[in-house]
Amino acid sequence: SDPKEIVRVYDALIDLLLSSGKYAEAVTLADECLVKAMNARNILFMKSMALYKLNKVKESVLIAEQLVKDANISPLESVMYNLAAGIM
Repeated sequence: SDPKEIVRVYDALIDLLLSSGKYAEAVTLADECLVKAMNARNILFMKSMALYKLNKVKESVLIAEQLVKDANISPLESVMYNLAAGIM
């Protein structure tokens, strides 16, 4: 299986769960995906948002800070992650 395709499928599923308010399920799926693709920043970001919605603010901010420090992020990702870290 192509890791990028796996991440795309998880991304879509987690996005649906977040949109439906199913934050705990989104975290579970994110963790499942991250076992297969550790550096999937988009999945980490969605996990961070789900944790925030579950009032697990400290965990959420730690992930957002980790994302901001990633040397491989694009300028757009940098803005998005910094904004999220600042809001949370």
